[in-house]
Amino acid sequence: MLANPLVSIIVPSYQQAMFLRQAIDSILTQEYQPIEVLVHDGGSTDGSREILESYGDRIWFRSAPDGGQSQAINEGFRRSRGEIVAWLNSDDFYYPGAVAHAVAALQSNPKAALVYGDGNLVARDGSVMLRFPDTVPFDLWRLANLTDYILQPTVFFRREALFSVGLLDEQLNWALDWELWLRLASRYPFAYTERVLAANRIHLETKTKTGGFRRIREIAGILQRHGVAWHSPAVVSYTIITVVRKFCRNEELITPEVMVASVPGPLKRIAAPIIAMVERGLRRWLQNTQGIWQDGMAGRHGKLWLPSDGQGGCLQIDGRNLAIPGQQITLSAGRQKVATAVLDGGEPFTLRIDVAAGSIPVRAELRCAQTIEVSALDPRLGSRRAGCLLEHVEIVAP
Repeated sequence: MLANPLVSIIVPSYQQAMFLRQAIDSILTQEYQPIEVLVHDGGSTDGSREILESYGDRIWFRSAPDGGQSQAINEGFRRSRGEIVAWLNSDDFYYPGAVAHAVAALQSNPKAALVYGDGNLVARDGSVMLRFPDTVPFDLWRLANLTDYILQPTVFFRREALFSVGLLDEQLNWALDWELWLRLASRYPFAYTERVLAANRIHLETKTKTGGFRRIREIAGILQRHGVAWHSPAVVSYTIITVVRKFCRNEELITPEVMVASVPGPLKRIAAPIIAMVERGLRRWLQNTQGIWQDGMAGRHGKLWLPSDGQGGCLQIDGRNLAIPGQQITLSAGRQKVATAVLDGGEPFTLRIDVAAGSIPVRAELRCAQTIEVSALDPRLGSRRAGCLLEHVEIVAP
C-alpha cells in the first residue's frame, strides 16, 4: 500500500437534501489527502442537484434515475480509483480524522479486508442519541450467527479484497451490507478500532425501520446462504426486535422504557417488571450462546469460525486451563477431533488440527470437560462458567 493511498468515498442519495451537505462536508473537511468523492443521486427533486452543483469540481456527481441504493454504490465502486474505498449514505456523516485513522489501521493490518470502528447513533438534527452498542472486535461466528455488530458508515475497504469477492448483491434491500461483510469475512480477517469514526442517523424514513417482516425474511435467507441455521440466535433476536418495534409504533430507539410506555396505562405497573425480566433473559442468552467471549474465556461448548483462503493448513489454538485440576479440552473441525492430556490447574495447552482444502470459512468447536464460575462481562447479566482462556488462535498455512 502507498504511504498516502487514494481514498474513494461513494455517496448514494435520493431526496436527502436536508442531510446531503453535512455528509459531503464531513468528507471534504477531512485532513487526509488524497480523497475523491463520487455522489450518485437517484434523480432527486428536493434541491439535491443544486447542492451538488455548488461544490464545483471538488466532487463528481450524477443525478438521474437509477436502480436503487446498491446499484448506485456498485457503480460508484467501479468508477472509483482509490486503493481504499468506502460508501457513506447521504444521511450519515464522518467525524474529523476518521479517514486518516482508517488508512493507518489498514496499513497496520495488511491482511485485513476492511477496517471498522465505533460509531454514534444520532437524531435527525445530528445530536448524539447513544454510542452504537453492538460493536465488538472481529469474530466471524458472532457476525454470522448472532448480530451484525458492524456499523456501516464506519467501514473502509481494501479495494483488492472487495473486488475479489464481488460487490453488493443488488437483489437485496435491507441487509446488503451484512451479506457483504459475511462474504468478505469468510476469506479475510477484519481490523477493528475503538475510535468513533462516523455517525448513523436514525429517523423514521430509514430502510431498516420500514422493512418489517420482509427484512426478517431477507436476513434469514442471507444467513442460510452462508451456512447459518434458520433458527439461529440472529434470526430469533431480529424477529423479536421487529415484533417489538411494531408494538412500539416504530419508535426510533427500542428500550424497556419505550416498551413500557407503549402499554395501556392500567397495565404499565404489571408490564414493567415482566418486560425487564424478559429483556435481561434475552440479553443473557445472546451473550452466552457462542460459548466463547470477547475476553478469550471459553465455556463448556464454544464455537469458532475463522476466515480462510481455502488452501487448507493447520488450525492452532494456544490457551491456558483455568484453576481446574483434571481438565481436558477437545477441539473438533469437520470429522477430525483432538484433545489435550489431562491438565493441571492453570496449565498451558496447544491444540492443532488439520484443515481441509476448500474450507471457507473454517468452522471448529471447543469443549471443556469442566467449568468454574468466572466474573461477569456485564454485571447486569450475571456470572459465566468457563473452562479455559484462549490466548492465540490462527490458521497456519500448509
